[in-house]
Amino acid sequence: MNALRTTVFATLRNATFTAPARTFTTTRVAATKVVQIGSTDAFESVLTSGKPVLVDFFATWCGPCRTLAPLLDKLAKDKADALSVVKVDCDELQELAAKHSVSALPTVVLFKDGKEVDRFMGVRDPKFIENFVAPHTQK
Repeated sequence: MNALRTTVFATLRNATFTAPARTFTTTRVAATKVVQIGSTDAFESVLTSGKPVLVDFFATWCGPCRTLAPLLDKLAKDKADALSVVKVDCDELQELAAKHSVSALPTVVLFKDGKEVDRFMGVRDPKFIENFVAPHTQK
């Protein structure tokens, strides 16, 4: 029995096993309802969409902006029917940031009917953000 076992293990050690090729297909589902604005014209069209718009003025290098992003993603999912959430990269659209007096990052501005109604700067907790948009998203 030991001789058989030794022969089998020696064979297995020197064997090459090949598995059939497998193809995996993945479907990527959008995980967020937040839209990044790429131009001033796109920004203006979002403001006139009829829903209140929460605008996150951010920069890719900004640590607090990256901390705030998941909170705004969750808000966008939860309030998708009553609120549009968009992001504006201040490095790419500097003139838009200047036009809206963005002096610190992140700056979050709430627009209703195309006009600014409120803003806050810096990272805030989720409850603050919910209370911030609540008066403007109730029907």
